[in-house]
Amino acid sequence: MKNNSFSPVQQEGMTLVEVMIAMTIGLFLIAGVIQMFVSTKLSYSVQNAVTRISENSRFSLEFLAGNMRLAGYRMLPWQDSVSDVFSETTALFPNSGQYISGTEGGLAQADQINIRFQGSVTSAGSADGRILDCEGASVGNTLVELSFSLSGTNLICTINGASPVEVILADNVTNMQLLYGFDSDANGSVNQYVNASSVTDWTKVLSIKLGLVLSSEDALSKNTFSFPNLTDDPMNTVFDNNADGEPDLFKSTASSNFNSKTAADKRIYKVYTTTITLRNVVL
Repeated sequence: MKNNSFSPVQQEGMTLVEVMIAMTIGLFLIAGVIQMFVSTKLSYSVQNAVTRISENSRFSLEFLAGNMRLAGYRMLPWQDSVSDVFSETTALFPNSGQYISGTEGGLAQADQINIRFQGSVTSAGSADGRILDCEGASVGNTLVELSFSLSGTNLICTINGASPVEVILADNVTNMQLLYGFDSDANGSVNQYVNASSVTDWTKVLSIKLGLVLSSEDALSKNTFSFPNLTDDPMNTVFDNNADGEPDLFKSTASSNFNSKTAADKRIYKVYTTTITLRNVVL
């Protein structure tokens, strides 16, 4: 005979303590994943910003250096019989024979540099495409005046003339400082580097020291980024005109505390320098 007695079924499930332990472990795991995501995102943002800064700096330096080397260029004598094509004076070049000029912006403002050069022509007298202006237009038998400066944080080239044209070359450029290699004793070599205010004869400028500061477009971290020390780059000491221990290149924006070597606006700043020889002058 079968035993039909009632057999109670045991209760199955998790206790409250087990649920709380599982939730705690889950929260730790989620927090770890979130932290990893935030760190990865910040690392990517910083790497992307540094890459963008490097691209902008490389283009800016190459473009500026290439154009500055054109200062004083003129066509071959048999293409243009005028003995001194730079004798004409203008607002930017007030002295006869002048092919370069500049404006000193001071410690916290960007400098401006102006150059002029002649184009290049074919045997038929038309522009041959070897000399271009900032817009990429071919320059023929004419003088071109180019000015390089900052408008906000944009590096611009102004093609001067009856109707000046501005061309934006790069963005997020916070400072541009220039020093000019001056041949004070006319022996064909640079005696000293001075700012634009100290140049007494622009026809004796043989080379240019160019310094740019570029920044990331956005703030990237809750922590401030540090600027390099003077010893990190020998060129920094050259740009320390007021000898306060801070390169003039770093004194560029009111939103950053350059004296403390930290960027209070949470952006990355990098400084780039180069020296440019004015080939058409020293040759």
